[in-house]
Amino acid sequence: MKQAPLFYIVYDAIDNATFRQQVIKPLLKKCKKNAEQKAYIIHFEQQKMLLAALNLLAPDEKNIEIITLKKLPYLGTLSLWYAAQQLKKVLKQYDYFQLIARGAHAGIICRYAHDNKRCTSFIIQAHELLAEQYAYAQADKQQNRFKKTLCALKIWQLKAIERKAYNNVQQTYPVTIEAISTALKEYLIATFDTERENIIVAAHEDNVDAIAQETCHEWKNATRKELKIDNDAIVYCYNGSLEPSQRPEMIIDFFKDAYNKNTNAFLLILTPYAQQFNALLQQNDIAQKNYCVMSVNHDEIYRYMAAGDIGILFRTPHIVNWVSRPADALHYQAVNLAIAHNDTVAWLMR
Repeated sequence: MKQAPLFYIVYDAIDNATFRQQVIKPLLKKCKKNAEQKAYIIHFEQQKMLLAALNLLAPDEKNIEIITLKKLPYLGTLSLWYAAQQLKKVLKQYDYFQLIARGAHAGIICRYAHDNKRCTSFIIQAHELLAEQYAYAQADKQQNRFKKTLCALKIWQLKAIERKAYNNVQQTYPVTIEAISTALKEYLIATFDTERENIIVAAHEDNVDAIAQETCHEWKNATRKELKIDNDAIVYCYNGSLEPSQRPEMIIDFFKDAYNKNTNAFLLILTPYAQQFNALLQQNDIAQKNYCVMSVNHDEIYRYMAAGDIGILFRTPHIVNWVSRPADALHYQAVNLAIAHNDTVAWLMR
């Protein structure tokens, strides 16, 4: 039988920084294993996007095609049902197909559109907690009673969607749930009664490829020379933003403590918020000779991170962070940095 085409279904945005690493790269690996494998990324937008401008696919990546379908304004499962009807029309053109759904919304769409006779494989990838993430984002906002009620309803609705996506996976047709971490796997089992035999931890394909030690060593020497950092300095590297959840104040306190213990400590911050971080460091009376704050292009991040010895990754204690698999940690590991963290991400405590 001819290789069944693979349809990767996405309901959230595809123009974010991690999409190529976490979606396109694993699909390319699957296609390279089998020259006959054809993959389609299907996503939904309220207005069709100019995908060529996103540069998501290179000219030689011909085994993957991106299909844009229409998205209704979000009305819960009604919007997902509409998306599923469009997906059904696409799938009707194929005798056999494989489905991978990214997240609970896409999982519901695929469940609605599923055809047990023609679908040879069905995977739902659990990579975040919708309800907890929304609640986390709303927690510090000042809201009146009406807005609080709407927020509670939205949380209830998102939990219902997650339960429908991740529950009862054996009762209708075979579905494999892929969780990005062991902590997320255990959360889904405990919260949504996901059947243990149908859920696996499978995040190895979105690993950032490790960079050769020789290359990292060359980058380290060259970048330290460029930034006038002593070769014997212990360089703490932070790559990220000023989001409260990433605990910028804790980064500063951590470095101050490290410097008090060893005056060879140096802080390298790579961030789009260079001006704000510089002000924060000055407010904390950290000498300018002991740190460097830079905004660098995405394709240069690894070269500058390689100047470090230890990557810093702090998070607010919360279930959203506990079950996550932070991209920053993968980036640090790619250039052989140790990671300093505050025990809020289970994956880092292995």
